[in-house]
Amino acid sequence: MLSNIQIENFIQKGLISIKPYNSDHLDVNRYRLCVNSIRINKTDDVGALQIYKYDFTKGPYAIAPGEYIIVEIAETIKLEKGFFGEFFPASLNIENGLVLNCGQLQSFYDRPILFGLLNASPVEFRLEKGYEVARLVFEYLGEDVQIDYERKQKDPEYDKKIIKYRKTEEELEELKKQVNEKEKEVEKLKSGLSR
Repeated sequence: MLSNIQIENFIQKGLISIKPYNSDHLDVNRYRLCVNSIRINKTDDVGALQIYKYDFTKGPYAIAPGEYIIVEIAETIKLEKGFFGEFFPASLNIENGLVLNCGQLQSFYDRPILFGLLNASPVEFRLEKGYEVARLVFEYLGEDVQIDYERKQKDPEYDKKIIKYRKTEEELEELKKQVNEKEKEVEKLKSGLSR
């Protein structure tokens, strides 16, 4: 788990991109995410279910008990290889009886970030633009664990290549150790000759 200082350093290095970035949303180990827009399911005149974008200029949206909506945040977040993010519901959701569907953010993800939000309480909840809905925790796993899912789907040999690559990395490390040992032996020989 990355700290706020590490997150800011990685943002400055371009390894984590948050646009628009609000430093007030960065806590000790997470970035707070707020509602920017919502999509609601409504039946049209002929009874077909349609998805509509709600206009917050009309005021807060009243989520009925049992109603499920889709929430979009303002930020576009992109991560470089080896990084991932994990979303967690904001603690206010618990107090307000809201259940958040969320998951992980992978480095290859480049679409708007959406969450599902269910009002599990027996009363309506008035959702305002800017309501803190989730928190994002960043982690760095290293470059060698990254899986290119797009390539994996296209290349049936992908898993074999990854195993071979990792085996090659292990062999390279072993060769480095051997070279290091030989260099030590050469230094011993040189010091014996100079006496």
